[in-house]
Amino acid sequence: MRFTKAVNTKDIGMTEMKLSFFQKIQLISYAGFVKTVPVVLRYGFTERRPGLYVKTVPTYEVEDAYDILYQAVYRGLLFHANETGDRNINLMHSGFEGLAEARELGFEMVEPGLCSKVVSPDEVERLILIKDPILGFE
Repeated sequence: MRFTKAVNTKDIGMTEMKLSFFQKIQLISYAGFVKTVPVVLRYGFTERRPGLYVKTVPTYEVEDAYDILYQAVYRGLLFHANETGDRNINLMHSGFEGLAEARELGFEMVEPGLCSKVVSPDEVERLILIKDPILGFE
């Protein structure tokens, strides 16, 4: 649940990316993210360091590009969500509408109008992945 931008290329599937100048995109794939290392090597990725594979491609070779966002249903209510790095989920509520309900559920105030709560994945009723198109993709 950790990458912010993803692309879908014809042969490799989903991978993380970085934008570069001159209408090119740098694709980044991790050993744990791809099914087999030989697949990424066969498609022209080079190993930058152990477990990290990189390939730069022209934008016209990319089929889809998007930001990945998450929402979670917790105790019947919908919250923005992201990972904490220790396999838990950080739930966030922003704005003043619904703030009292979030506080009743144990959310702590981070700043005025923003509160959060860290929960285990087992406590989340449903995790929703939202793909937000970028770079002109729909």
